[in-house]
Amino acid sequence: KNSSLKNIKIGVPQGSILGPLLFLIYINDLPLATLLYPFLFADDTTLLASGPDIDLLFDFVNSELKKIAYFFRQNKLALHPNKTNYIVFSNSQAARNTVKTLSIDNNNPNCVNNPNLLVPLTRVSGSDENPTVKFLGIYIDPLLTFKHHVQTISKKISSSLYFLRAAKNVLSKKALTTVYYSLIHSHLIYAIQIWSCCSSSHINQLFIKQKNALRIINGSSYNAHTESLFKNCKILPLPKLIDFFKLQFMFHFVQGFLPSSFAEIWITNEARRRHLEANVNFANYRLRNDDDIFIPPARLSSTERLPMVCFPRLWSQFDNYEIKIQRNKNSFNKMLKIHLLSQLQSNFMCESSRCCRCRRACAPRPRWRRRAAGRTGLTPPQRRRCRDRHGWSRRRASQWCRSSARDRRAG
Repeated sequence: KNSSLKNIKIGVPQGSILGPLLFLIYINDLPLATLLYPFLFADDTTLLASGPDIDLLFDFVNSELKKIAYFFRQNKLALHPNKTNYIVFSNSQAARNTVKTLSIDNNNPNCVNNPNLLVPLTRVSGSDENPTVKFLGIYIDPLLTFKHHVQTISKKISSSLYFLRAAKNVLSKKALTTVYYSLIHSHLIYAIQIWSCCSSSHINQLFIKQKNALRIINGSSYNAHTESLFKNCKILPLPKLIDFFKLQFMFHFVQGFLPSSFAEIWITNEARRRHLEANVNFANYRLRNDDDIFIPPARLSSTERLPMVCFPRLWSQFDNYEIKIQRNKNSFNKMLKIHLLSQLQSNFMCESSRCCRCRRACAPRPRWRRRAAGRTGLTPPQRRRCRDRHGWSRRRASQWCRSSARDRRAG
């Protein structure tokens, strides 16, 4: 039985094609109601604020949250306290341990404040069991280590490796490569420009998983070198894959392919020099590095890994100008991938004295092969015959075999 029809005076039809667009139009004037820096994505709203003093910053954000709550009430909306939390980014331990909190103030302006209308918000801190906040599929922690995000990707890749191992005897190499791009590569490249600023140990954790996938695709042993496998499959290793997407982002910035919000995120050395010499007579001369992008100084190694610093630095260190002067996106991506793959060796052979793969190819019988005969230099059947012939105990026979092997080496 169908219910009677009613007119909808307010709201957006859920599940419709125009629903997200209508909702964005409905809250499009939210940035005009606050001094916080907003990021709007459908019904996911993120607000940013910064300041030199943590106490003043909390007071400022609380006052702005009161304006935002009033804006939502006027537009028949409401903030969900259980789905709203905040996080503090700072290198200062005292700032991260501050006792101040943020709250949603539902009191109307110019009215007596009712403490019952103050709803405290949950803070995401490093001491929590899950010290992260998920923002568009990326797990962000207060120290920007992206450790939890890397662990999440590692778990997903481990599940994909199980499928590759199960299907390696059924599917062809081409089909396994397609599975790799679908189940592993897609997780690695999602927001790689952001989470790749983590430490090298976290990146190596994913790199090991990627190398395991390449060994499965090529049917190699568990300890085979993977540099030649990457080149034969035309797949970039994770470190070079990170460089690829960083250089691609800088290419889009230089050519003006990025949205307008990225227009002035980096400036040239000439623009910075004009800004610094604005109060004095600017000398109208050019320097040889005026067209280069200014690299912001960084005091900490964690700051050097952030996109604001490492992206322009990598772009300035990339000396292949034939690729940098390209104007077409597809040409740039193709030439850059060929350039990075050319840095890999087809027949890689390491110089480690403990590498069993390379020493097996170089020497007919390396020294470590003697371990197969035991520490005494004799095989287990020889040791058993020695015990049976002389009636010695296992320990005495082992000592005699060890001394006889030492005498043979000395002779």
